[in-house]
Amino acid sequence: ALPNQTFTYQWDGRDIYGRQVQGKRAANIRLRYVYDGAYMQPNSASTSTGASIVMNSAFGRTSDAVIEGSRTRQQIWLARTFRITLGAWLAVGQGLGGWSLDAHHVYDVNGKTLYQGDGSRRSVEAVDYVVTTVAGVGLEGFAGDGESALRARLNAPNDVAIATDGAIYVSDTLNCRIRRVDAAGIITTMAGTGACAYGGDGGLAVAAQLNKQQAIALAPDGALYIADLLNHRIRRIGPDGI
Repeated sequence: ALPNQTFTYQWDGRDIYGRQVQGKRAANIRLRYVYDGAYMQPNSASTSTGASIVMNSAFGRTSDAVIEGSRTRQQIWLARTFRITLGAWLAVGQGLGGWSLDAHHVYDVNGKTLYQGDGSRRSVEAVDYVVTTVAGVGLEGFAGDGESALRARLNAPNDVAIATDGAIYVSDTLNCRIRRVDAAGIITTMAGTGACAYGGDGGLAVAAQLNKQQAIALAPDGALYIADLLNHRIRRIGPDGI
């Protein structure tokens, strides 16, 4: 192949059926070089003991690599595939002569771009989905209140709820407690004494008793609802802690 060759392919923006394509689309570009076969003695190689061995194949005096080719045509192929995106969102599909309405927005799934009706656009930033631990050391038990949640012990946590201030509420089931991890990462008990029983209605939640509670849910007013499993009750903790 000659060096620095170029080729320009112009896409008309239509699919195989001639329809106008909306939004970005993936394109696979495969670049393949075709060489005439060259037959020659394969290279020899030395082993760790110093012995000389003959490799199994040769193309331009390379060794054991597997290379595509056609024995009938006596050709060798070397190829590389590139994946790119093409296209953009076009307003003509709305039937308004290419104009858009400021209240109508379109999301391009492939391009991860929201095209707003006023002509502006917003893109979804790439997010690395990395799993991290926010509470617990991986050992069952109860410990760590007032410290970093990463050093705390939980016992069969069953459910979580996220508050608007970023706090995480944890149903610490076998500890018969509701734990809270604040935005700074400090864990505390906000309901339950640790005695698996029933008691405490009308008083502070930290002095109440729960019994193997499971699901929890936060209401818009900040109240926390608890499925108190073995007490066969739904308990409520108001924003005032009662």
